[in-house]
Amino acid sequence: LYYSRGRGAPFQKDPDNVGQLLTCGNEPVYLLGNVRDVMKQLHYESKWEHVLVGISSRTDEPSWARELLTKFELHVEDEKSEA
Repeated sequence: LYYSRGRGAPFQKDPDNVGQLLTCGNEPVYLLGNVRDVMKQLHYESKWEHVLVGISSRTDEPSWARELLTKFELHVEDEKSEA
């Protein structure tokens, strides 16, 4: 989020890429690496049902991080747009 140059919340869904969100300045925000796959496994696989998960964010804008966590969806597949 520190790359967003102060243009963060409110975040919205990207109509062209279901795997990412957009800042209020229309900059893309996406989950890094295989974070979505790991979160899917933790959420949907019964072997993890008794595991407590902690989330840490190193950001100057914790409210932005909390908003993003509520808006990213696990069930979508990343569809990176071809540029």
